[in-house]
Amino acid sequence: MLHAAQEFFFNDENDNVLKYHHNLTAAYNVLIQTSVPRDSMPKITNYMNVASDMALLQNVDDFKLHYRVTRQTFEVILCEVAADLQHENVGGASPVAPDRQILVFLNYVTNQHSMRNCGHFYGMSISTVHGIISSVTDALLKLQKRVSLSCHSVH
Repeated sequence: MLHAAQEFFFNDENDNVLKYHHNLTAAYNVLIQTSVPRDSMPKITNYMNVASDMALLQNVDDFKLHYRVTRQTFEVILCEVAADLQHENVGGASPVAPDRQILVFLNYVTNQHSMRNCGHFYGMSISTVHGIISSVTDALLKLQKRVSLSCHSVH
């Protein structure tokens, strides 16, 4: 029995079989590890704190650099559409605040980031980012209609 084992392990012809089996096992392990979904998506923490700091007077230029609108324009948009962006919590995660929704929307639209990148920045899932972009777009379209109607009634 010992002789048969020694013959198998020390025979040069069997080295190729062992190498093939080892490579096949390694490839199978990689396939298994890469096909198992992650428990969670990695996110950038404290991004909103950095974004909030941009509201400080000395950082006004930073806000415009990142979001392509001035802080004052952002505040006007927020005042006009905040009511349309308020959602009741029906379970699950707590609703996203209107100011945060607008920042996500601006980040997506002005910087041409993917929804995945926006999700990383703001600590949200891709589906949440998609819902926010849809909601803010709808709110801005409603605002456009209100502004258009008020302009037409003045003339």
